[in-house]
Amino acid sequence: MRIHYSYQGTEQIFERVTTQVIVGRPGQAMSVDLDLRPDHAVSRPHVRIWVEGGKYWIEDLNSLRGTLIGEENIKGKGQRQLHPGDMVR
Repeated sequence: MRIHYSYQGTEQIFERVTTQVIVGRPGQAMSVDLDLRPDHAVSRPHVRIWVEGGKYWIEDLNSLRGTLIGEENIKGKGQRQLHPGDMVR
């Protein structure tokens, strides 16, 4: 899985052979695959992204501020399919 992300103008690439990625900030009893520290707007954990049936999916993990796909907040709406070029915030 390859994820392009940026924080304060610095772009980075997360790349790992896996079918699921948990994104967020790590906590005492929980780990994440893609660590977005020091961004305190990100929850522990925040979202799950996975591949199923050849499609990419995302689900908000009950984060405090929600997850935006474009301008739509998907918090509490279950899984949603991701498409190339979708902006996740």
